Amino acid sequence: MNARIALAAGSVLAAAAAFVASHEGYIPYVYPDPIAVPTSCFGHVGPENTPGRRFTRGECETLLEADLHITRDAVRRCVRIPLTDGQEVALTSFAFNVGGSALCRSTLARKANAGSPDFEWCAEFSRWIYAGGKRLPGLVKRRREERALCEG
Repeated sequence: MNARIALAAGSVLAAAAAFVASHEGYIPYVYPDPIAVPTSCFGHVGPENTPGRRFTRGECETLLEADLHITRDAVRRCVRIPLTDGQEVALTSFAFNVGGSALCRSTLARKANAGSPDFEWCAEFSRWIYAGGKRLPGLVKRRREERALCEG
């Protein structure tokens, strides 16, 4: 299910899960991400990620659901303006990828909370396309899609 279909069905978390899963991909074992963070499943990072560990599809889906609840809570703490469902999905995906604390410290959150027009703070997604000092094509695509969701 893609994010727009899930949004039409009325579930922000389902839309965020579909969006995140489509960008993270499903890898049921521990691997190093582009900046060497041990990662598994649908972009999960955590103490479960020990070298050689494998996960079932069900375990990965459970981890994604738990991660997204935590991430959405961070979004709601950091961005204190009313959000459209698309904006909440975009911000949840973004925070899932960069971390809730990075979202809280970002110009994106500051502009949103200061009452900047949506088009202005949503444009900030486009700046977050680097990891480990390198511009990553996957992040360019993801940020373009997050920005589109944010702008409606």
